[in-house]
Parts: sequence; structure tokens; C-alpha cells
Amino acid sequence: MSSVILIARNNIAMDNWKHSEQEKESKKKRGKTIMAKQPESKVKFSVFNEEFNKAIKDMSANITMLNKEFKLEQEQLKRTGSEQDKLESSLKKLSSEHDIAKQKVSLAEKQLSEAKTMYGENSTEVNTLQKKVA
Repeated sequence: MSSVILIARNNIAMDNWKHSEQEKESKKKRGKTIMAKQPESKVKFSVFNEEFNKAIKDMSANITMLNKEFKLEQEQLKRTGSEQDKLESSLKKLSSEHDIAKQKVSLAEKQLSEAKTMYGENSTEVNTLQKKVA
């Protein structure tokens, strides 16, 4: 009788072990599926964000160049230009800065709407972009 109980216990233990191993494999498979999705979304966001950051840097470089040109022009106008020429130069610079600022806002809004479409309204990526826009 004790050998029957021992065999039954071994069978139960084997069944539990098999179930446990199957459960572990199932969790691993689900984990791989989840992990496969996460890097893909991170890569998409990185590329998506990289293009945006490059465009913003280009616009900032344009503003820096504009400021340098303006300073040079103002120095030249101090010696030879009239007050009207100086004011026209200032107006031209401000107009250019305004255009670049409009482009930045437009680009940020476009980036935000694409992020909402790609990641969803309440995603981390969208929240990050909304902070940049604000």
C-alpha cells in the first residue's frame, strides 16, 4: 500500500512539475512578445524624435547665423547708414526671426499630432512632446 501512495505522490509531483515548466515557457513566450514590441516602439520614437530634433537644431542655427549677420550689418550701418537703414535692418531681422519661430511652432504641432496618431493620446511620448511645445 505504501508503494502505491509513493507512486501516486510521484505522479502528482511530476504533473505539478510539468505544469510548472509549461507555465514558465508560456511566460517566457509572452515576455518575448512584449519585449519585441517595446524596442520597436522605442526605435520608431527615436527616429521620429531624431528628425524633429534635427529640424529644430537647423532652425536654431539659422537664428544664430541671422543674429551674427545682424550684428555685422549694424556695425557697418553705425558708420555709414542712416537711422532709417538701421531700423529697416532691425525690422528685416525681426521678420526673419518671426518666420523661423512660426516654422518651429508648425513643426512642433505636426510632430505632436503624428505622435498622438502613432502612440495614442495619453502616451509617454505625447506627454514629452506636449511639454516641449508648452
